[in-house]
Amino acid sequence: MIDDRTADAARVAAPDAVMAPNAGAHRLLHWTMGEDAGDFDKRLYRLAAHGINDATYDRLIDGSLVPFEETADAIARATAGAVLPDDWKAPGAVWDVLPAERAA
Repeated sequence: MIDDRTADAARVAAPDAVMAPNAGAHRLLHWTMGEDAGDFDKRLYRLAAHGINDATYDRLIDGSLVPFEETADAIARATAGAVLPDDWKAPGAVWDVLPAERAA
């Protein structure tokens, strides 16, 4: 049987193991992954064309960087609206779950 202390210890040991730090990171990772094998590199290149280099991308994904308005707007343009500026302020989701479709 798992007692409360064991459950708490597990949460402390791996607090971000399955949760994205915010909805922006969650949506950006899933957008970058795409649906085809070649999508990842193409989409990283597209982000780079909008001023988001690999180091910035990594920090956005791990949550150590939350973009200011100018960068968030650039990401929205690069992703054609798949990741919007307000996503960076919204709670994250489980990494393995696809982001919800946007309302029309």
